[in-house]
Amino acid sequence: MNSGYGVYMPGISRCLAVMIAAAAVGLSLGGCPRRVETPAGSTVPSGASEPAPVTSAPTPPPPRAPKPPSAPPPAFLPSEGLRDVHFAPGNVDVLKADVELLDALAVWLNANPNWLLLIEGHTDDRGTWQQNLTVSERRARSVMSVLIAKGVDAERLTTAAFGEDRPLCKDKTERCRAQNRRVHFLLSPR
Repeated sequence: MNSGYGVYMPGISRCLAVMIAAAAVGLSLGGCPRRVETPAGSTVPSGASEPAPVTSAPTPPPPRAPKPPSAPPPAFLPSEGLRDVHFAPGNVDVLKADVELLDALAVWLNANPNWLLLIEGHTDDRGTWQQNLTVSERRARSVMSVLIAKGVDAERLTTAAFGEDRPLCKDKTERCRAQNRRVHFLLSPR
């Protein structure tokens, strides 16, 4: 069968043949791609194309420096004039023998309003770690409540609980354990 083109193309339709011919005409009219002229002294060989300019990602702005705290936390230091108060096992009430120490501390704090007080609660090694931490916190808060009741401004008082983690004595005797059941005081200027 002759399609009128002088060539028999089995399996190819007339439409496909027309499209191929149109593509050939379009390429011949468009010509070859133009060669880019390389300026004299260039390091790019005449047959190679210029490399694309390297574009780097925009640099992110420098991270903001963290805002410094308005005032550093005060450094609490021990004072020879402050003595620890002690407690019975598992109890949060100051021993009667040490009540006068709290009275004297309250008088001194009220007379010296430019000092802050850190109240540290401690226990002996009996009980679980969590129980001891809870008891030491309750001891510190109990002493804080007594001082507030005696007129000391609550904003000048801070508590910390250490449980059995900071013993004064490590023997397994009652005398040693009694030394560890305490509230310890530290001072810092305001």
